[in-house]
Amino acid sequence: VSSAAIAIRAEITATLSSKKSPAEHCLQAATVLYARAGYFHERIAELFELLAANRESGNGYACLAKHADGSDTDQTGTVAFYQTHCNLHPQDPTESDEAVAAIIAAGYPKLTATAGLTVAEQPAGASNSHRMFFSTTGSEKNSSTQNSEALPWAGGYFSANTGHSAQPAQAIHSLTDADKPQSAKTRVRPYIELWAAYKDYLTCNTEFGKPYDPPAAGTLAASSTVKTAIKNQYLNMKGAYDDDNDKKLIEPLLKDLFKDDDTAYL
Repeated sequence: VSSAAIAIRAEITATLSSKKSPAEHCLQAATVLYARAGYFHERIAELFELLAANRESGNGYACLAKHADGSDTDQTGTVAFYQTHCNLHPQDPTESDEAVAAIIAAGYPKLTATAGLTVAEQPAGASNSHRMFFSTTGSEKNSSTQNSEALPWAGGYFSANTGHSAQPAQAIHSLTDADKPQSAKTRVRPYIELWAAYKDYLTCNTEFGKPYDPPAAGTLAASSTVKTAIKNQYLNMKGAYDDDNDKKLIEPLLKDLFKDDDTAYL
């Protein structure tokens, strides 16, 4: 009994020691995921605020939504109308057991759009020339005073180049490890960084999210840690277990202590 206890204690100690470094990494992974999500939500919130703020006193431009009167200009639309249509009301987080759907290990499955706003999606008329943020072609970019910086939208960050030439789409609905380097898909880095942090979290959750299972008899019998513990503490012999010199002495003990399908030692 004492030799079994010595062996099991040694194996469990070794197992726990091996998890110390991964545990520290996973604590960092959880922090990084939280920070990335917070940063990204803030970026999107800033975009919504920017769109909502683009309501001139005379023409009332607003958001990437139709105006209250259905046209591309509106002098009477209320702030409440645009808050509703531009989704500017934050949702209070609630505890839920629902599976995560917006982001998964394979990417962002719902964000399949690979283009900015098309001509058909833009309000009719030319009076919106200073309120269009997204485009896929030069002809759809209808003002020289637009934002040249990338702004978040649906499938990624879409904006025209400074010269109004189209930028290629950088899809995020399906991502792989090849997308992780900083040089890959540079215009959608916030999406990539959040996804990479989430994948890291999933790995940690798999490793530490299940109960600890006691080592099986076969695992104990094959463990060099167990063999060394029996040699040092039960047989009072110094040094690590050596298969060539110690096998004949220790193997019989292991067979008696840890038999297949025998859990009595626990």
